[in-house]
Amino acid sequence: MHRGGPPQRRGRSGADRLHLRARHRHTDQRLDRGAGGPPGVRRPAAAHQLHQVHARPHHGRGQRVRRDRLLQGAGARLPAAHGEPRRDRPRTGPRRGLRPRPRTGRAAPDRAEPRLRLRRQQRHHHPREVHVTTAAPVKPLTVVSAGVVSGAGYGLAPLARLLDGNTVPDRAGAPGEERGSDAAAGLDTAGPDTAGPDTAGLDTADYPPRPVRPVPGFRLADHLGRKGIKYLDRLTGLSLVACKQALEAAGPGLGGPELSRTGVVLATNTGSIAGYTDLLYETLTLDKPYLIHPGKFSNSVMNCSAGQMAIRHGLRGLNATVAGGRSASLYAFRHARMTMAVGSADRLLVGGSEELSAPVAWAWHHAGTLREQAAVGEGCAVFVVAANPSAEDRESALAELLACEVGYHNRAGSAGRAPGHGGLTNGLAAAITRALDRSGVRPEDVDTVSLGATHHTGLERIEERAVRLALGREPERVRVTEVLGETYSAGGAMQLAALLARWQGAPGGTPRIGLVTSVGHDGNAGALVVRGPN
Repeated sequence: MHRGGPPQRRGRSGADRLHLRARHRHTDQRLDRGAGGPPGVRRPAAAHQLHQVHARPHHGRGQRVRRDRLLQGAGARLPAAHGEPRRDRPRTGPRRGLRPRPRTGRAAPDRAEPRLRLRRQQRHHHPREVHVTTAAPVKPLTVVSAGVVSGAGYGLAPLARLLDGNTVPDRAGAPGEERGSDAAAGLDTAGPDTAGPDTAGLDTADYPPRPVRPVPGFRLADHLGRKGIKYLDRLTGLSLVACKQALEAAGPGLGGPELSRTGVVLATNTGSIAGYTDLLYETLTLDKPYLIHPGKFSNSVMNCSAGQMAIRHGLRGLNATVAGGRSASLYAFRHARMTMAVGSADRLLVGGSEELSAPVAWAWHHAGTLREQAAVGEGCAVFVVAANPSAEDRESALAELLACEVGYHNRAGSAGRAPGHGGLTNGLAAAITRALDRSGVRPEDVDTVSLGATHHTGLERIEERAVRLALGREPERVRVTEVLGETYSAGGAMQLAALLARWQGAPGGTPRIGLVTSVGHDGNAGALVVRGPN
């Protein structure tokens, strides 16, 4: 029996005695164990040993405040340790009613009290407080190639011509076709035995009185052949065509170990809305639910497009689908950067995809967030991004992706703060500033900004104000939404494609710096810094 130890119950193992279990990993750290003591048993500490843990509530998650790490005078404000007489404890702190003496020295950063104070400041942040943070620099990601399917056509060249105003987007489809019909909207009306099914959704002929920007004459069989496309929806078809273009532009096909280190990160909001409504309609109208074809169930999951891209091209790396509203594409770029930073992939196909259908058009029409004459579009943009590109990839690179900062910000502001603090304007401005700092780019070096909130009620002014607040001026603007329509979750990818299309026709010289911004009614906001080729 140990001297001064608590009584032990019979018939219980040492593991069940939680109050006697050792709190140290190694035996040489148990300062209060006497010689010859049984393992796992902790003797009561003497009054002069100050390594016990107090049980009072404290700030911090899972952090134990040890007495031997407290600042001078902080130990007197804690309750007495177990077995320590209260009257014998020295009182080092100031007495009640007396003013404490000012501290002359700076506490070490590994002490407990400064850490707790930092936790308190982070939780109760005041807008007037100045917090200095150091932004870690980022490693550029090389954009090797791009595949774009949009209302302008296929590739970056048609998009560049449309941005320059050389061509006018076809709002009503081919000549002679009535606006609002399936053919006018670019929807595939052929049966499943010819070129693919009609995946436009419920009541495809009844579009709202609003302009639409479909992909002109899109037929999946013309790009991928007839094999394996019978039950693919329109969203998956757009993604597969853009993926094929990007891989072909990147050079010779991948093989062997490269396939296991190549993945897909695709942005979409909810997947195929037309596929959901079609499946729901058949579930409610057919005689029995089991008469629905099982091939349509794969289109009801959000990651169907990303999975089909990997299956068709044999990509065995990371496969992720990112949903984040209008900022989903920037979230995808951010996810790709984090994946490559930890060494989980060497190459990634990153982008966003969105389809046009009657349910989507009616949803935008009734939501009231778009202006009356704002168009609704569709498309997909996929970019082959490499962390460690080869010499050939560097020579033919389209651009370099620098820092990408995204986050959620309360639009109305937090309670108790001044109006505007914590809102979307300051949140987007802070994201732009932090992205520039991490990229090593000065605000005056940005010469082009690709805006995404065009024709959105309220958001367009918020985005412009945030850009002026962060950059101090108004650089050249690129508004891809004016020519392609609202593409929602694929908007960020289309903005990057518009930036690259504009730079392709520009004369060579010093590298250009571009900025892609995104803001949504849901509170998401973000910014991506892009550096053009030499």
